[in-house]
Amino acid sequence: MNAARLLELLEATATLPTAPFHEGRVIAHAKGWAADEGLTTRRDSYGNIAIDSVAGEAPVVVFAAHMDHPGFEISDVSGALTEAKWMGGVEPDYFPGAKVKVFSDPPTTGVCVKTELQAERRRVDKMFLDLEGEVKVGDSGSWNVPEWHLDGALVHTRAADDLAGCAAVLGAVTVLAAEGIPTCGLLTRAEEVGFVGALGAMRADTVPAGTPILAIEASKAVGRVRQGDGPVVRIGDKSGVFDAGLCRFLGDVAESIRDRHADFQWQRALMDGGTCEATPYSLFGRPSAGIALPLDNYHNRSDDGRRLAAETIHVGDFFGCVVLMVEAARQLADPDAAGPGKSLSAYRRSLVSNAREGLERLEGDALTS
Repeated sequence: MNAARLLELLEATATLPTAPFHEGRVIAHAKGWAADEGLTTRRDSYGNIAIDSVAGEAPVVVFAAHMDHPGFEISDVSGALTEAKWMGGVEPDYFPGAKVKVFSDPPTTGVCVKTELQAERRRVDKMFLDLEGEVKVGDSGSWNVPEWHLDGALVHTRAADDLAGCAAVLGAVTVLAAEGIPTCGLLTRAEEVGFVGALGAMRADTVPAGTPILAIEASKAVGRVRQGDGPVVRIGDKSGVFDAGLCRFLGDVAESIRDRHADFQWQRALMDGGTCEATPYSLFGRPSAGIALPLDNYHNRSDDGRRLAAETIHVGDFFGCVVLMVEAARQLADPDAAGPGKSLSAYRRSLVSNAREGLERLEGDALTS
């Protein structure tokens, strides 16, 4: 798949309306893409979508991304102000006067006049909206920020987290289907309210228990991570670290790509700006790691002050992410290539080999002291 088609896929996916429990448009898009590409889709009892590159064969890896983004659900239209239930992590300071968009039919816009906080912690529970058009209970919405704008190599879009991840999954699985390499793209629901879809996927055994899972997510750029310096092998998040063998394997894969293509860039980091789906997968015994797209304006919170803005990712990072995903699957499918276990074993051997002289000296010192 060439770069132009990948960028078209990113735009078509990233501009879809979505919110927790309201991922229907993303689901329809993913199923439509899969059908056009001859891919098999499955839907589990929690509404998650699994896309198989080779029907009937066990996947060598699962690429997981979530289909929602912070947003709200209309809960009461009887008053002068429309009441909505907020879902997602954004501080209360961003809400008063914020522009919103309701994904109604037809869509309408307005402003948030005031909020009501949860009793147990300082997080927004309800929003009270002044809307220009009519809506009904159950409609969903989010911030009224640019849906798509390409500024050089930077993409500005409302929901890069994690519709960009969904686009990367669709792209990688499509490429691997053409090569006959069995993989699974798992697109989950309601991540922003506690990894609900991911937990449901494990409960429903939507993917085989022992299969490596790579969480693909646009995640807040922190520390030395920079947009434009390539995808990030994410070794952990704010909740903990991921599978050591899988993380080292991804780094080895990235280096193998750079050995062949000197312009390929990648980064490695513990990205503790948030928690991703690799955490619940790891907690329940699934071998998991992450590949991240460095993100600015996380959850539409501008990095330069208390205002709302489109999230941004770098096009080069997105392309590099797909390249890394595809190559990781190729090597996992190759019995002669070094998988996660071999990567760790090789590193252990190198540590012992490099320390041999020092070990002998310490052992000699201990015997003579």
